Amino acid sequence: MENSTALPVKSLCKNCGAEMRGAYCHVCGQKREIHRLTTQHIIHEIPHAIFHVDRGFGPTFWQLLRYPGKTINGYLDGQRVRFTNPLTLLLILTGVTAFLYSQYPFDFSAGAAASMPPEIGRKYKEFLLLYYRYQSILLLLYLPVMALITKALFLPSGRAFGEHLVIAAFTMSLIHSISLAIFPVSVAAQTQGHFVQSQIASALLMVVMQARTWYLVFRPSGGRISIAFRVLIGLCLFYLLTFTVPSVLFSLVYLPLAK
Repeated sequence: MENSTALPVKSLCKNCGAEMRGAYCHVCGQKREIHRLTTQHIIHEIPHAIFHVDRGFGPTFWQLLRYPGKTINGYLDGQRVRFTNPLTLLLILTGVTAFLYSQYPFDFSAGAAASMPPEIGRKYKEFLLLYYRYQSILLLLYLPVMALITKALFLPSGRAFGEHLVIAAFTMSLIHSISLAIFPVSVAAQTQGHFVQSQIASALLMVVMQARTWYLVFRPSGGRISIAFRVLIGLCLFYLLTFTVPSVLFSLVYLPLAK
């Protein structure tokens, strides 16, 4: 019997496809060992996301805007060197958006406050200004909720909960990029008395962007009709929550404290 020596199996970089020669790719710097994104790993990454801004913010956002499904799934499957940390992306976009909207004298309560007693309406305006000012912090509470919704609805995708947190972070980044982009329009609309209409248009764009992102991310895990139906259910659940939370906080927390 002839002796044969098995050839070592080549390891290819999951980011650029080059042959790995060590612990890191000699071409792009990607690690050889890429682990799945668990909840523990996401929690560990939060301090890094807050205090470090990785390279590639512009390219990451551009790719995310054009190809959300390909970009997010690529990040989850190991292509991480080329993309900015999703938590960093989210914190930057929401932080800038919250700052702009809280500093300009928008009347967020237009319409709703008119149907309230004058004193309650005044407090509601104050509350909404605070709500937008600390929106970045509140989003951290929305992240696991959005992840739970997609985890429950898209079980066939096989994604871990930590990976759904990443999907939620990328999705919210896209949603808040719309708020940031429409800010000049909102300023102009406020001066012309059409602020409510501008916010309705912004909300519709957000829903469309979120639906498109979820559909393209989870499309490989099921049929078109099935995925579209699950996306619709997820949107209903998420926006029911986002409309309910401010009302609950105002009625049960802010009003009693403001007395």
